[in-house]
Amino acid sequence: MGSPYEGWGASHYAELWYVFDQLDQVPWRWRHTDRKLAEEMSDYWVNFAKSGNPNAPGLPTWRAFNGETGRVQYLGEPIAAGDVPNIERLKVFDAVYADVRGKPFAVR
Repeated sequence: MGSPYEGWGASHYAELWYVFDQLDQVPWRWRHTDRKLAEEMSDYWVNFAKSGNPNAPGLPTWRAFNGETGRVQYLGEPIAAGDVPNIERLKVFDAVYADVRGKPFAVR
Protein backbone atom coordinates (compact mmCIF):
# COMPACT_ATOMS: atom_id res chain seq x y z
CA MET A 1 0.00 0.00 0.00
CA GLY A 2 1.45 3.38 -0.97
CA SER A 3 0.64 6.89 0.15
CA PRO A 4 -0.64 9.86 -1.82
CA TYR A 5 2.37 11.72 -0.36
CA GLU A 6 4.95 9.26 -1.65
CA GLY A 7 7.71 11.02 -3.52
CA TRP A 8 6.81 14.48 -2.21
CA GLY A 9 9.95 14.66 -0.09
CA ALA A 10 10.09 16.51 3.21
CA SER A 11 7.33 19.01 3.80
CA HIS A 12 6.38 21.24 6.70
CA TYR A 13 3.53 19.10 8.02
CA ALA A 14 5.24 15.71 7.59
CA GLU A 15 6.72 15.83 11.09
CA LEU A 16 3.30 16.01 12.76
CA TRP A 17 2.61 12.28 12.55
CA TYR A 18 5.93 11.74 14.31
CA VAL A 19 5.64 14.58 16.85
CA PHE A 20 2.27 13.32 18.08
CA ASP A 21 3.21 9.63 17.63
CA GLN A 22 0.22 9.13 15.35
CA LEU A 23 1.69 7.22 12.42
CA ASP A 24 -1.41 5.06 12.10
CA GLN A 25 -3.42 8.12 11.03
CA VAL A 26 -1.98 7.62 7.56
CA PRO A 27 -2.07 4.27 5.74
CA TRP A 28 1.61 3.82 5.03
CA ARG A 29 4.05 0.96 5.39
CA TRP A 30 5.75 2.37 8.47
CA ARG A 31 9.03 0.72 9.40
CA HIS A 32 10.15 -0.14 12.92
CA THR A 33 12.57 2.80 12.71
CA ASP A 34 9.66 5.17 11.90
CA ARG A 35 7.77 3.98 14.97
CA LYS A 36 10.87 4.33 17.16
CA LEU A 37 11.51 7.86 15.87
CA ALA A 38 7.85 8.84 16.41
CA GLU A 39 8.02 7.63 20.00
CA GLU A 40 11.28 9.50 20.67
CA MET A 41 10.10 12.71 19.02
CA SER A 42 6.85 12.62 20.97
CA ASP A 43 8.80 12.02 24.19
CA TYR A 44 10.99 15.06 23.47
CA TRP A 45 7.92 17.26 22.94
CA VAL A 46 6.12 16.01 26.06
CA ASN A 47 9.26 16.44 28.19
CA PHE A 48 9.76 19.96 26.86
CA ALA A 49 6.11 20.88 27.52
CA LYS A 50 6.33 19.55 31.09
CA SER A 51 9.71 20.92 32.13
CA GLY A 52 11.22 23.14 29.44
CA ASN A 53 13.83 20.43 28.82
CA PRO A 54 13.35 17.81 26.06
CA ASN A 55 15.81 15.36 27.63
CA ALA A 56 15.01 12.27 29.68
CA PRO A 57 16.64 8.93 30.43
CA GLY A 58 16.58 6.65 27.39
CA LEU A 59 16.62 9.46 24.83
CA PRO A 60 19.68 10.74 22.97
CA THR A 61 20.75 14.00 24.64
CA TRP A 62 19.41 17.11 22.94
CA ARG A 63 21.84 19.90 23.76
CA ALA A 64 20.77 23.53 23.75
CA PHE A 65 21.70 25.34 20.56
CA ASN A 66 24.84 27.40 20.89
CA GLY A 67 25.51 29.81 18.05
CA GLU A 68 29.24 29.43 18.62
CA THR A 69 29.35 25.72 17.88
CA GLY A 70 26.41 25.63 15.47
CA ARG A 71 25.33 22.13 16.51
CA VAL A 72 21.70 21.11 15.96
CA GLN A 73 19.71 17.96 16.64
CA TYR A 74 18.93 15.79 13.62
CA LEU A 75 15.80 13.73 14.16
CA GLY A 76 16.39 10.73 11.97
CA GLU A 77 17.98 7.32 11.96
CA PRO A 78 19.85 7.69 14.25
CA ILE A 79 19.02 10.81 16.27
CA ALA A 80 22.28 12.73 16.50
CA ALA A 81 23.74 16.21 16.81
CA GLY A 82 25.38 17.69 13.74
CA ASP A 83 26.51 20.86 12.07
CA VAL A 84 24.06 23.46 10.83
CA PRO A 85 23.82 23.16 7.05
CA ASN A 86 24.69 26.35 5.15
CA ILE A 87 25.82 28.13 8.33
CA GLU A 88 27.75 30.75 6.36
CA ARG A 89 24.65 31.73 4.39
CA LEU A 90 22.58 31.88 7.59
CA LYS A 91 25.06 34.32 9.13
CA VAL A 92 23.72 36.92 6.69
CA PHE A 93 20.40 36.84 8.56
CA ASP A 94 22.20 37.24 11.88
CA ALA A 95 23.92 40.35 10.54
CA VAL A 96 20.65 41.87 9.31
CA TYR A 97 18.77 41.13 12.53
CA ALA A 98 21.66 42.41 14.65
CA ASP A 99 21.34 45.69 12.78
CA VAL A 100 17.56 46.07 13.30
CA ARG A 101 17.15 44.65 16.82
CA GLY A 102 15.91 47.27 19.20
CA LYS A 103 15.11 49.74 16.45
CA PRO A 104 11.44 50.60 15.92
CA PHE A 105 9.99 49.53 12.59
CA ALA A 106 7.51 52.37 12.49
CA VAL A 107 7.13 55.62 14.34
CA ARG A 108 3.65 56.84 15.22
